[in-house]
Amino acid sequence: AGQAQVEKTGFISQALIATSPDGEREGPEGYLALTEGAKRLSVNFRFAQGSSSLDNKALRDVQRVVDYVARSENADQRLILVGFGDEKQSESRSKVLSKLRALQVRSALHKKGVNTAPVNGFGAFMPVAANSTQGKIKNRRVEIWVR
Repeated sequence: AGQAQVEKTGFISQALIATSPDGEREGPEGYLALTEGAKRLSVNFRFAQGSSSLDNKALRDVQRVVDYVARSENADQRLILVGFGDEKQSESRSKVLSKLRALQVRSALHKKGVNTAPVNGFGAFMPVAANSTQGKIKNRRVEIWVR
């Protein structure tokens, strides 16, 4: 109820919603296959450079995902965690770190009793911002999809 009031006053609600992607989807073949027919939750987990540790905001977001899954209309949904990163010295390092980040989110959710599908990491593919200093932060993320 509080989040509904937040939206009414013009602020951005923190309530999680699942949305279908708009238009033609792009990305690596594995990503497209993994997320085909799924909806994306309105949360991104972000990480500091070279880190897979969850910060305080991420821990609050974990609880928001737990609360989302606990709602009866979402009980049968399967969570898909997809990690991404910024450009590194090697593509393989970027992929490994993006998967480690997704594993951290999975572990935090598991501790709260929420199971997920196996995680995936796609490295520096599909940046959402330029790989400048500020853009890199946005590219180091874990997305959650539901099916």
